[in-house]
Amino acid sequence: PILSHFLSVYFFSTNMSSVRPEIPEIMTTAPSGRGWDVNEERQTKTGPASTGLFTRQRLLQIVATLVLLMGVGMGVIVYSFLNKSQETSLREDFLGVSADVHNNITSIIDCALRQAKTVQATMTLCPNLTRAEFAALVALGDAIIPGIQGISWIPRVLNASKAQFEQDAQAEWPGYAIKPNVSMEEYMIVHLIEPVATNLAAVGFNLFSSAPRKVSMEKARDLAIPVLTPRLTLVQESGTQYGVLYITPVYRALSPPESVAERQAKHGGYVNGVLRIGDLIGGTNPWVELFMFDSSAVDDADSLLFEDAAAVGQNIMKKSEVTARADLVTMMDLQVADRTWTLVTRPKDNLIDRHISLTPLLWLFIVIFIAALLSGGLVMMAKKIALDAQLEVERQKLLDRLLPQQISSQMTTRRVSMIADIRPTCCIMFLDIVGFTSFSSKMPANTVLLMLRDLFSSIDQICGAFKVEKIKTIGDCYMAANGLFGNDTLEANAIDILTFALLVTKACKHSLGRHSLSARCGVNGGEVVCGVLGGTKPHFDIWGDAVNIASRLESTGEPGQIQVASTLYDILKDNPKFTFTSRGDEVLLKGKGMMKTWWVSGTDGPAEASDLPVVMDVSAFEEVR
Repeated sequence: PILSHFLSVYFFSTNMSSVRPEIPEIMTTAPSGRGWDVNEERQTKTGPASTGLFTRQRLLQIVATLVLLMGVGMGVIVYSFLNKSQETSLREDFLGVSADVHNNITSIIDCALRQAKTVQATMTLCPNLTRAEFAALVALGDAIIPGIQGISWIPRVLNASKAQFEQDAQAEWPGYAIKPNVSMEEYMIVHLIEPVATNLAAVGFNLFSSAPRKVSMEKARDLAIPVLTPRLTLVQESGTQYGVLYITPVYRALSPPESVAERQAKHGGYVNGVLRIGDLIGGTNPWVELFMFDSSAVDDADSLLFEDAAAVGQNIMKKSEVTARADLVTMMDLQVADRTWTLVTRPKDNLIDRHISLTPLLWLFIVIFIAALLSGGLVMMAKKIALDAQLEVERQKLLDRLLPQQISSQMTTRRVSMIADIRPTCCIMFLDIVGFTSFSSKMPANTVLLMLRDLFSSIDQICGAFKVEKIKTIGDCYMAANGLFGNDTLEANAIDILTFALLVTKACKHSLGRHSLSARCGVNGGEVVCGVLGGTKPHFDIWGDAVNIASRLESTGEPGQIQVASTLYDILKDNPKFTFTSRGDEVLLKGKGMMKTWWVSGTDGPAEASDLPVVMDVSAFEEVR
C-alpha cells in the first residue's frame, strides 16, 4: 500500500511538473513587425524561482524513489539471505533424517538375508531337522529383530508322500494338517518356522496354493537365485499390514545344478525370510513422512506402505503423487533380491516449523517500513509541490476558456501580463437580436436564459468551423472576428467572415422565428488593435475604427439582413459566392457620418435547417414556468 500510494503521488506530480507557475510580466508582441516592447529587459526566460521550484520537485521525487527502492532492495536481500539459511538448515536436517531411515531399513534387510543364507546352507546338508534343532539353528544367527516376521523351512512334498509327511509332522505338531486341503502333484509346505508364537497360523500352509507365491518360488527354483515376492497378505497376519517373502531355493546338491531340468529334479525346498512392511519401517518417524513403493511391480500395485491400517488394500497414493505434493522430497532405491524398492520421504510440518519461521518476513517488513517512512516524508513534500502545480493547471484551463489559445499560451509560457498587437487584415461581425428587449420583458428569465445560451453555444460551434474567434457577448449582442492570428489577406478573411455570417443568420432565423424574433448583422474589415486587459479578470478585446463601423452597421441594419460598407464591397463585389444589393441612399453612421452600404446574401439561396453545420435544440426555448 505504501509503494502504491507513493507511485500514484509520484506520477501525479510528474504530470504537473511541466507546468510553470510563475507570475507573468508586461510585454507586447507584434507579429506584423509593428509591435512595441514595454518591458524588454524582463521578458526573455522563465525566472529562477520557477526553475528552482521545478528542480526541487524533481529532486525530491528522485531521492524518494531511490530511498524506497534501496529500502525494498535491502529488505529483499535480508529476506532472501535469512530465508535461504532456513531452507539450507531444513534441507540438511531432512536429508540426515532420511538417510538414517534408509540405513535402518537396509540393515534390517541385510540381517534377514544373512539369516536366510545361513539356514539355506544348513538345510542343504540336513533337510530333516527337528523343530528344536531348527530353533537352535536360527538362534545361532542374528536375533529376530523388529521388521523380520520370521525364518521358515519349506520342504518339497510330493503328492504320493503327503499322508506320510502329515503323520510324521504330527509327532511334533499335534493336530498338524496341510492347508488348504487340495490335491496337487507337489506341495511346498511351511513345516518349520521361528519364532513359532507369532507365526503358528502359517504352519502347514501350502505355499503353492497361492498363485503369486508359486510364481515367485518357481522363478527362484529355476533360476537358482533369491527372489522377493510382490506385496502379500501373510497367512499369519493378525493386523492389516502387507508382507513379502524372501525366497531362497534349496537343492539336494552342494551347488545349484546347471540346467533348469536338473534344478527341478533335485529341488528340495525353500528357506523363506518373512518380512512385514510396517514393522520394517520401524514405526512412525516423528520428523518425516515415509512412503515405500515396489518399483518392479505393475503400476496398480506399487504401494507397499500405507498411511494408516485402514488404507491397506487400496492404492491411495502413487509414487508420482507423493513426489508432486512437496518441494522437498528424497527418493532412495533399495535393491532387495530381484526387486527394487523405492523409499520416498517428505518432511512433516513439525520439522518444517522447527527450521522455518517468520523472522525473514519480519526483517523484510522492518527494513521496508523504515525506508517507506523516509520516502513518505519526501513524497509529501513533492506532493505539495505537485498540488501547487495543479493550481497552475487549473489557472491555465481557465485562461484557455476566457482567452484565445494563442494568447493564453503566451501568458503561460512567457512572463507577460499585457499583450498588445496590431492586425491590419481583421474582419469583424456584430450580431444583435431584433425585438429582444420586448421579448425578455414578457418571458420568464429561465426561458430567456435558455434561448440565449443555446443560440450563442451554437454560434460558438460555427466559429470553430470557420476559424473565427469569439470576442465577447453583451446582452443579446454577439461579437466575433477573424484575421487576428495568422497572415491571411483581407480578402480571404472577408470571404470567411461573410460565409460565417450567412450561416449564423440562417441559423438564427431557424431558431428564433418561432418566437417572432430575428437577427441583424454588421460586418466590416480593416486594421484593429487587439490585446489583453485586466489582472485578476483578464479579457481579450479589439479596438479600432473598423470595429466601430461594424458596430454601427449592425445597429442601423434591418432584421434578417447582413450590412457591409464599401471596405468589403470593393473587395468582394465580383466574388460569385455573394450577392450585394445596394441599400440605396447613404446611411448615417453615428460618429462616421453618411456612408454607402450594401446588403449581402449568398448566391445559393436560403439554407434549410438540415444544411446548417449545427442544428440547435429549439425545445430548450420552451417557456419554463
